[in-house]
Amino acid sequence: MTRIEFDTYSHMSYVIKQTETFAKWRTTLKDLKAATAIRRRIDRVEFGNLGDTKSVGDGVFEMRIDSGRGLPRVFHCSQSQGGVFVGWWQQVHTVHRYS
Repeated sequence: MTRIEFDTYSHMSYVIKQTETFAKWRTTLKDLKAATAIRRRIDRVEFGNLGDTKSVGDGVFEMRIDSGRGLPRVFHCSQSQGGVFVGWWQQVHTVHRYS
């Protein structure tokens, strides 16, 4: 008789933190395709899928979002206790440096 074993794992999830300025900018985007791409990308991060990222140094990562040209780059850094801060380079770098 063959014994079947299953691996168990815990699902990682993150608390998303963002500045009021960044959150407001997201709601005012006129390009629906870009707004949707950013929202979906951040939703995936919240559920533990950091996806296509590129280290830009100092513990800060660019979240690569394929939604066409002209979209400002979005960055993230991991925070303690399962939080991820999402925003533009200056915001993320400042938060990461002083946390």
